[in-house]
Amino acid sequence: MDLIEVWGDGSCKNTGQRNTSMGIGVVVKFNGKLIKEVAEFVGFGTSNISEWEALITGLREAVKFSYTCPNKVKIHYFADSQLIVNQFNGVYKPTKFLTYYERAVYWMGCMRSMDMLEVSWIRRELNTHADHLSKMGNPFTTLKK
Repeated sequence: MDLIEVWGDGSCKNTGQRNTSMGIGVVVKFNGKLIKEVAEFVGFGTSNISEWEALITGLREAVKFSYTCPNKVKIHYFADSQLIVNQFNGVYKPTKFLTYYERAVYWMGCMRSMDMLEVSWIRRELNTHADHLSKMGNPFTTLKK
């Protein structure tokens, strides 16, 4: 079985406003080898929305790549947002984020029947690559040197 690992993170420019600029960062690896990085501005909203956007983008990229693989694939998505992971996995109801949940489930439905998906929480310090990309994707964020 082949493994597609995806690390995703969302960022918001914290200005104290409800809707602030959002960036996402996504890192995709196939059997340990880097195949894609995404740093993207995704509009204005909250940090939770940016985390959902990262999950949706990560699933889309992984599912698209899985169709190039002749073998069975496990897609393993890692995020440092416990809320998003628990909502996606059904531990919490995604009441306020139902539209985003449905978009993520859409990409899960696009998976080949033989493939598997796991979404896991990781500590923030293990997600630094995706975190850096999320800040690069947000044009209103100042990167630390």
